[in-house]
Amino acid sequence: MNSTPDDDQPDLVDEHFHPFVRALGNLVITFALAEAKLLEMVSEMLSGVELKAVALLKSQDAKDQVLSLVQSIGLTGFDLEELLAGVD
Repeated sequence: MNSTPDDDQPDLVDEHFHPFVRALGNLVITFALAEAKLLEMVSEMLSGVELKAVALLKSQDAKDQVLSLVQSIGLTGFDLEELLAGVD
């Protein structure tokens, strides 16, 4: 009998949730990609120092600190408004 690797693994998802598995997976992936882009953006605003960006994003007042960074980079007008709204 030929078996595929999936045959050896138990199905951890209840059959009632099968229609939602792909959507949930896509949501998790989208969140991870957004989180990576946020880290990249904050790192660039901190002179490319990723460890500083990680520490800032893990802090209790991360949102306020990121908003402050955005306001300090010299953007004006629509660009500034859009970035501030996106962070908020």
